[in-house]
Amino acid sequence: MKLILFVTLWLFSLEIFAQSVSPSKVEEEKQSPAMHQNNVAPATNSFSRDLDAMPAGESRVKSFSTSQVQQLYLQFSSSHHASNHMEHRRTPTAEQLSAMQTNLQLMEAIGSESFEFNLGAYLAGRHDVSKISYLKKASVLNPFNKDVNVQMASYYTILNDRSQRMSYLNNLFNAGHFSSDLLAYAAFHLATLPQNATLITHGIDDTFPLLIQQDIHQTRGDVKIISLDMLQSQEYRKRLVRDGFKLPSSSVIDNQFLTEFCRLNSAKSLFVSLTLPKPYLALLRNDFTMKGLAMTNGAASDYHNLVLFTENLNRLRGISQPFTSQGKAVYMNFLPCLISARTEAKRKRQPDLVRELELRIKEIAMWNNKWEQVQLLLND
Repeated sequence: MKLILFVTLWLFSLEIFAQSVSPSKVEEEKQSPAMHQNNVAPATNSFSRDLDAMPAGESRVKSFSTSQVQQLYLQFSSSHHASNHMEHRRTPTAEQLSAMQTNLQLMEAIGSESFEFNLGAYLAGRHDVSKISYLKKASVLNPFNKDVNVQMASYYTILNDRSQRMSYLNNLFNAGHFSSDLLAYAAFHLATLPQNATLITHGIDDTFPLLIQQDIHQTRGDVKIISLDMLQSQEYRKRLVRDGFKLPSSSVIDNQFLTEFCRLNSAKSLFVSLTLPKPYLALLRNDFTMKGLAMTNGAASDYHNLVLFTENLNRLRGISQPFTSQGKAVYMNFLPCLISARTEAKRKRQPDLVRELELRIKEIAMWNNKWEQVQLLLND
């Protein structure tokens, strides 16, 4: 059954959380081809031409600096975005870091006080808390920016300061930066975890809805969430060691790092979220089994998934059709658990439960136009 469930996951996990692009970023990409370029040569070569074309005086420098900084930041964002969307690692490559640093140096030369430079300087540090002055300056310049609030909340998560983190989570929640679909999924995910479980997440969109549920809605604060993204921070790693975790020696956060982390901490109750990209989950398939919306090193079977389903039946019935494509995709992560639970219900000859499970399976599959493929699995 472990193999069947893993194949099911392989077919249906859609890997939407390798950090998704916000609507504003999508619009920027449409408007500026620079978002798709890591090479800053065009901006550098046009520097003197653009300056010569502008009126003389202070206004010329200010106008030039603003437009040029924005153009450079779009190029910086392209490299940063690419580093957040790699399937097998969180740590940027040397080439990506070099491209980001090149853009930052140019931004600093013409706009060291700009919002773009200060936010970029912190983002390039990969949660380096010693660079917090850049982020705080960006926060003063644009306190409602999503990236600013995400990074400030991450900073206080790394420092284990939940009271300070709360204000930034509130900003994100009140601004609707995370859809009701993601928040509902996070609430269900927390409800299916055992007491004092450790849940490993990937990036922003699978971590922050969980933190919002824990802090703002006061739900399942006993669950410890470990973010692979924040593991890029040396301070975060030190805190985990103080909390009793053993860490791999590698400085690169990738699927090999996760596998070694799980091996070193095999005595703990570990759950790896199904929102991680496939290359991470693939390396765990021999030692971890599906349970609920995660893979775990603990006890897991069709029986356990049936118990989870029956315990959360009303909550599952309350999940309505997602409003967003992202929500529809992440709800596909329910299928491995539901198919597993259906297998056990059939074995126990519980036809009412089988019908209920098949109804939920069909509903979720149809939201994603996957019903034909799912039917083949159910008919095997």
